[in-house]
Amino acid sequence: MYGYLQQAQLINNALHSPQWQNELNCYFGKYFLKIGNVKKADEYFDKVAHDIGNSGSLSVQVVNWHKLGGCIRVLDTSGLTRNDCLLKLRELHDKAGDKEKVIEMEKAIADTHLQQGNLDIAERELLTVLAKYKSIGFKHLHYTYNLLSSVQWFKGNYNTALYYALLTIESMRNTRDTGDIVNYYCHLANIYDELGQQEKSIENFSIALNRTFTNPIDFYRIRDAGMYARVLVKEHKQQEALSFFKEFIARYPPVDSYGKASMAKTLAWYYGCNGNKARSEKYILEMIALTPSLLKNNEITEEVAYDLGSYFLDKKDFTKAAIHFNHALAEATYVNSVLRKKDVYSMLFKTDSSLGHYEQAIQHLNQYMWLNDSIFTVVKNRQLQEVQVQYETEKKDKDLSLKDKNIQLLTKQSQLQLANIRTEKNTRNMVLVCTGLLILLLTLSYNQYKLKKKNNIQLEEQQKNIKGQNISLQRLLDEKVWLVKEIHHRVKNNFHTVIGLLGTHSEYLKNEEAIAAMAESQQRIQAMSLIHQKLYQSENMSDIDMSDYIHELVDYLKDSLNTGRRIQFHFLLDRIELGVYHAVPIGLILNETITNAIKYAFPKNRDGNIHISFTAEHDNANNLLLVVTDDGTGLPKKFDSSINRTMGMNLMQGLARDIDGKFTIQSSIGTTVKIAFSYHRDITRDYINDVKEKTQTL
Repeated sequence: MYGYLQQAQLINNALHSPQWQNELNCYFGKYFLKIGNVKKADEYFDKVAHDIGNSGSLSVQVVNWHKLGGCIRVLDTSGLTRNDCLLKLRELHDKAGDKEKVIEMEKAIADTHLQQGNLDIAERELLTVLAKYKSIGFKHLHYTYNLLSSVQWFKGNYNTALYYALLTIESMRNTRDTGDIVNYYCHLANIYDELGQQEKSIENFSIALNRTFTNPIDFYRIRDAGMYARVLVKEHKQQEALSFFKEFIARYPPVDSYGKASMAKTLAWYYGCNGNKARSEKYILEMIALTPSLLKNNEITEEVAYDLGSYFLDKKDFTKAAIHFNHALAEATYVNSVLRKKDVYSMLFKTDSSLGHYEQAIQHLNQYMWLNDSIFTVVKNRQLQEVQVQYETEKKDKDLSLKDKNIQLLTKQSQLQLANIRTEKNTRNMVLVCTGLLILLLTLSYNQYKLKKKNNIQLEEQQKNIKGQNISLQRLLDEKVWLVKEIHHRVKNNFHTVIGLLGTHSEYLKNEEAIAAMAESQQRIQAMSLIHQKLYQSENMSDIDMSDYIHELVDYLKDSLNTGRRIQFHFLLDRIELGVYHAVPIGLILNETITNAIKYAFPKNRDGNIHISFTAEHDNANNLLLVVTDDGTGLPKKFDSSINRTMGMNLMQGLARDIDGKFTIQSSIGTTVKIAFSYHRDITRDYINDVKEKTQTL
């Protein structure tokens, strides 16, 4: 690598390009950082900083400071640091009058302090950032709330971490900014797990992970799936945990060392918990083999080292256990995991004691006790102080209330003395008036009692009638649900009967075109049959999850057309539910498009790819777009969809018109078919009901 950089430097010396010189200096700095020569790296970074200060426009300086900050490691606190670059960026945005960018840089500085372990500083800075954002009416507060939740998590303040995590979810929903939805829900699930609320943890893990991801998957998702499995095991759902995790990694197999190590770590833990030592050790060996490829400053590296240390400690191989625990301690320092450091110190105390290293064991025990006290005792003391403040406040309120009562008592005594001074006649008259009022109150109370008793009897009778009506309505509803499911089931069975009849009839045909037409008809009917199958299997029996439907339709077409592994399918699918009125046309269009691509796009059994995308518009979720693209031979050069009207083309265009959609077909590298349409669930249902009423009237 260094040789290539030197060649690039020689070329740039001839070109005299300041811009490329800055780029080269950044790369030289990153190279020397990688080989551990920090002093040399700082020299190159200082050159870049000096040249940026002499550059022209503010916008160019902003871009260059961003690039330089990205080259410097977060944990470096000597020489030119990342926060130095962020402070320069803040200064430039302040000169430009961009308040939002100024606050964004302050948030980035706080995030750097968080990653460096300066939790108190990060918390103060983030609270200031939050106040500034609110003062300018900035809506996307979930990024700041999430950082505040992380600070409290690392401090061990799980209740406060939960508070900010819930605010993160609320802000994300209000702004519909769901780019980090998986991270937010997984973070919330982990907090609930630490608080002992496993049911809520399972609920949030399910929201985060029961969705369609794009392969290859990020290795952190494998880690999240493993955490989900561990929570399920805590709730005594071992089989569900294993089934979920195996299905997840089968659908999204890990492609890098971190994902594979995280997968092996989860399976080793699972089989170890369930007493299957042989299978557990199989995955332990996989973890050991992957350890050299795991780099520093990563949570998975730290978790793998900790689990391996625990494994060798159980086997009483204390020397190897100490090696892995020390590795885990170093990684916990890198990733700022105070809770993990506490656990590692506890394990090192046991390991060193067994090895006879008593002085080190005592040091590790002291570190464990200090961290345990600093994390949990501080939290408990803070909660105790809050209770004390609440107690003092309530005490003051009681004292004030008692003072008021004394004043009232003195007032009454004064009034009583004045009443005693009054004449006996006035006293006698007052007694008579009170007696009359008492008799009146008793009379009214008796009448009210009788009226209330009568009303209670009427209410009981009404409740009995309502209960009986509810039971009848529930029976009718259950019967209706059963009938609707039975209808969809029978429609699906009838479709399969028709498919079978077409298949039988094909056996007696000799004309190849007729046989092909029969096969295409079978595929179209199967596409509609899948929809009715989905309906009678669903809960609401009115909407179809198009993501699951598309996967099943593609699996069917792959099997029926015998593509093998020659054609690879790629999906980008949002979680979209459609009614039957829209699902049937979309299913038939997909059937036509995919069938044509498989048959004609890849002649002579060549390999290829088909990409299927069904997404909602970011700003308006009612606007939907279906795109099917292949990298095959494409359409003929003189192909015109308005002239070359095959049956399949007519069918797709007609189906698109049925749902008020726009049908387009393009060909450059391969062929692309697009269907854009709007889907309003309530409006669509009203339209269908209106059509039914008109049909019944006719």
